[in-house]
Amino acid sequence: MRATPTWRFVRLMERVALLIALLAVAGCSGSAPSLTPGSAATSASLSPAPTQRATLAPTPTLVPTPAPTFVTTGKMHDARYNATATLLADGRVLITGGEDSTGPDDGILASAEIYDPTTGEFSLTGSMHAARLRQAAALLPGGRVLIVGGFGCSDPSWCMTSGAADLDTAEIYDPATGKFTLVKMTGSVDYSVTVTLADGRVLVLGGHMANGLAQFFDPISGKFSSGAAIDLADNVTATLLPGGKVFVTGASGNGYGAEVYDTSAATVTDVPLTLPASANNSSDEIAVESGISQALLLQNGRVLLYGGGFLDLFDPATGTYAPGGQVPAGQWLPTATLLANGQVLFEGGQLINIGVEAGPPTTVSSIYNPATGLRPLSPPFSGPPEQSATLLQNGDVLIAGGVDSDGNPLSSAELFVP
Repeated sequence: MRATPTWRFVRLMERVALLIALLAVAGCSGSAPSLTPGSAATSASLSPAPTQRATLAPTPTLVPTPAPTFVTTGKMHDARYNATATLLADGRVLITGGEDSTGPDDGILASAEIYDPTTGEFSLTGSMHAARLRQAAALLPGGRVLIVGGFGCSDPSWCMTSGAADLDTAEIYDPATGKFTLVKMTGSVDYSVTVTLADGRVLVLGGHMANGLAQFFDPISGKFSSGAAIDLADNVTATLLPGGKVFVTGASGNGYGAEVYDTSAATVTDVPLTLPASANNSSDEIAVESGISQALLLQNGRVLLYGGGFLDLFDPATGTYAPGGQVPAGQWLPTATLLANGQVLFEGGQLINIGVEAGPPTTVSSIYNPATGLRPLSPPFSGPPEQSATLLQNGDVLIAGGVDSDGNPLSSAELFVP
């Protein structure tokens, strides 16, 4: 092996020393070696940190609650007033009887029709065996409807008020067949009221019945039986109380009074009665005659009494009364409908002319709120007198028939939409 010349060895050592010096300088300065673009070291690019923005939720658009209103719906086949309207189990409404004309030869109806809220239309169904007006009605267990008494005649082909009388028959309507079955009562009634009891029986009270005799209808046997007599026979209201007793108001020879009917013990007990304010005013003949025309059990357990444009609240727990306010414009015999929200709709009827007689149809309707009291509805609704009002399953109220300002019977119908 040939020996490396000295000068070459010296030269090599100088280069090594220079390289060491350069590396030392680079380390001290902290500078990193330059990376060639495209090399492996630059292939992984670092993404910049994302810019964080506060995402603001959009402000919700406040949709105003629609105001209660009245809208038209289908027309009945027969114009009628003083008819009954009963909500069936399937949500339809059965309209029965009533009167279709005015004057000395008023015609009384035996016809019946069904209102279907899904279509907004009325359709005829089977007719009753007797022509009736001012009859009472009650929904029976199983979906049938009991039609009680009224003023009319057993021959529906010709029935004028001049030849009519209080009826001692009832009829049972079967929605499955669309037919009525005639049933004999224990006595004749007109302007009576019905209360469906917890055991399925129907209590019939008032209606000019002699000695205030009460009647019970048993849907199992299909027969009527007599019950304990009450002292109140005219302008009767009956309200089923929590616990099963019935609170009754009405007139007798001694004036207006109130009783509690215990159907389980078959006893009747007199209780104090405070008439609404205007009904105590002897100068207001209409108010005195009407006394208490409406009584409704509120969701808070109190009974709301209406008479002569004023309201009273009866508390069954204490037996005391409290004033409930005045319906605007004072309506004579309006309908009173307990709504699904616990409030009460007053509509229809006639204006009260103090000391004279009922005036024209009222142009106001009102809502009673147990928490805040009475308020008139706007826009106003000119409700016809002697119409029917029925709470539907969807919360609307069907208002059907009645008479116009000239006394003509109506076939029109409206819906109150809360």
